[in-house]
Amino acid sequence: MAFSWIVPSAIWLVLHFTAESCRRGAVSAPRASGVCAKGTVTASSGQAVPPGTNITVSCRLAAPPGASWCWAAIFLNSSEQIRGQGGSVSKTFLLSSLGKHTFTCKSICGDKAKLVCGMDILAGTPPDEPRNVSCIQFGTKGRPTCTWHKGRLTYLDTAYGIELSNGTDTFCFPQETPNPVFGSGTLSKLDFNSNYTVVVSASNQLGNASSQPLTFMLVDIVKPHPPDFLVEFDDSSATSCSLSWHHEAQAQHYRLRYRPLSSSTWSTVEIFSREKYHLQGLEPDTAYEFQVSCRILPSRGLWSDWSSTQSQTPAAVPAGILDVWYRQQDLGPGHQNLSLFWKVSLVKPQKNPASSEQIRDNVCYGIRVSALYQGRAGQAASLRANSTAQAPSAGPQMFTTPWASGVLVSWEEIPAPQQRGCITAYHIYLHRSSRQGQPEVHAVPAGKVPRSLHIPVLQPGEHHELWMTAATAAGEGPRGNSDSVCLEGAGDWLTLVLVCSFLILSACVCSVPPARKVFQWLLSLLLPQWHSKAIPDPANATWAKSLTATKAELSAPSSPFLPSAFQEPETTPVEESWAEPPEPGDKLLVGSAGSRGHWPREQQLYQRLLLEPEYISSPGPSARSPEPEPEPIPLFPFLPPGPCCQGNLSLEGVKLSGSSFPR
Repeated sequence: MAFSWIVPSAIWLVLHFTAESCRRGAVSAPRASGVCAKGTVTASSGQAVPPGTNITVSCRLAAPPGASWCWAAIFLNSSEQIRGQGGSVSKTFLLSSLGKHTFTCKSICGDKAKLVCGMDILAGTPPDEPRNVSCIQFGTKGRPTCTWHKGRLTYLDTAYGIELSNGTDTFCFPQETPNPVFGSGTLSKLDFNSNYTVVVSASNQLGNASSQPLTFMLVDIVKPHPPDFLVEFDDSSATSCSLSWHHEAQAQHYRLRYRPLSSSTWSTVEIFSREKYHLQGLEPDTAYEFQVSCRILPSRGLWSDWSSTQSQTPAAVPAGILDVWYRQQDLGPGHQNLSLFWKVSLVKPQKNPASSEQIRDNVCYGIRVSALYQGRAGQAASLRANSTAQAPSAGPQMFTTPWASGVLVSWEEIPAPQQRGCITAYHIYLHRSSRQGQPEVHAVPAGKVPRSLHIPVLQPGEHHELWMTAATAAGEGPRGNSDSVCLEGAGDWLTLVLVCSFLILSACVCSVPPARKVFQWLLSLLLPQWHSKAIPDPANATWAKSLTATKAELSAPSSPFLPSAFQEPETTPVEESWAEPPEPGDKLLVGSAGSRGHWPREQQLYQRLLLEPEYISSPGPSARSPEPEPEPIPLFPFLPPGPCCQGNLSLEGVKLSGSSFPR
């Protein structure tokens, strides 16, 4: 953690001590003059002027000559221009040519001329804008060098400098090797995690100019050193070899090309994130040249120079049926001489170039080659190849699916017209939103089936952006569609697990009767008041009030059914009887008004049913029933109903027996 900011800070401190402050703008020059002991020479302009400028030059002697025949004269480039008496003289000149013009003031007495003083006037131009600015660093441990084209010659002293900025501070590095056409300068050591901007500035006494800014990261301008590699042949095969290499920069992208020394055509293979490659399809007993180049990232940076080596494949093991015969010679009793002979014929492989009339450029072809023998074809060897190739014009269509702890990336093949050659590899780029710098690159060789790759171990809750590119032997194409992936966090699953655990635990507790009673008692304290509403009193119902009025009518002495001496009997509870129903032939005997018969028994039963309405919830179908109360919604459906409940008592299914009533 600390190392990530200590290194850039240390590098920037080095810049503070090695770079000088930038000074831009034209350098103001004083008026041109020459002051000497014997006199002075002055000009009406500065020391540098553009061509076509008129300047006035004056010459003045320090002490006027004593003799009248002594003169003060002005010379231009050793040629006298004017002389005058009195110790001073001046003249206006038109400087039409570029370059240096030397003016001198001399004292002429007779035929002797003595130098008094002199000065140079430069006719030149302001600097042009520096062009073709580029920077490069050789190796990962070097220092960047920037070069540029100066433009036309200024004929003046022109200062060039490199302005380096990281977005916060700006430093200048001077030109190192003066050159009239090209300029160059070396920067201090940079780090790989910062963005830099370089501007080349030029200034002289007539003006200044600056180049267009060049923005880069260090990985964009690093040119790695050529990798060292080794070629090894397998004794069991004369047509294959293994190449291994090592590079100090741990490059992720390599190019391997090889050719027989007898041929000028190279075969190229691109290799990603590996330091070893097994090459097949070589010719036995053939001298080859192998070359390897690398760059740091698959899609950025500069390619290194080629490193080269030459090696010869082993001779092929004979693969054929030997013709064997022998000759027998008798030497004597019990002795023979056997001579064994054999022969093998090897046919050198033939190379038959296919017709190229129908082969188009930038098209990938599937090629199958088989040997013919006696009209029959042998097993075919296949490969994919193209005559020429360009980088793909489009990227693959990519699909992402969160899977396990990562993401499964699948893609569709690029349409053939947009491939522009044989696809050699696919690159999947993964950029994590919480990290700065370059995205992760996952290289997938072409021809992988199925076309998918699982990228594991992604941080839950973090946004990841993915995109893909495809590459041919000519280079990498543009990116295809992009997709953003964010894996769900573990918080949602934890909440679900806790809720399920609580419900399961509650069900287990309620399955035990003692625990269920305690749980019901706790719920009765927590449930709202409406859930434990008391059973309403039937005596307050409408039908009970109407029966109260009927009671008074029945107690009147004029009733033909009740005796005059009727008194309200004691309350007798109504009992539910399970007696057998009467037979169809049975009759109910009712006595007349004079003879009681069985009447007192039914009379008392009828009286108790009518005069004690508080024990009956419904008088029959003719009475109006109260509207039912809405049933409460159960909060816990798996619990049995509590002691608080509602309902009506109905006598429709109740049978009354008169055996319990006194006669």
